[in-house]
Amino acid sequence: TASVTGLIALDGPGLAVGKRFQIKQPRLPKLVWEVTEISPGVSWSWVQRSPGGATSALHALTPLAPDRTLVRQVLDQTGPV
Repeated sequence: TASVTGLIALDGPGLAVGKRFQIKQPRLPKLVWEVTEISPGVSWSWVQRSPGGATSALHALTPLAPDRTLVRQVLDQTGPV
């Protein structure tokens, strides 16, 4: 998406619990996200921890057509910052 300008799989290719991904977004520093849960073809969750807080993100997938999928993202931020 336009909200991501760079993605590096730090632990090799593929999506699996415990794998880490470095993501670059416009106007934000590079952040490392760790996969915490996967339901193949349905959803995945990951968390990004920084001093002062953590952000978890759920990505839920809804197939619309053979070549289209709707992705809903839910963010939860915790911590003092």
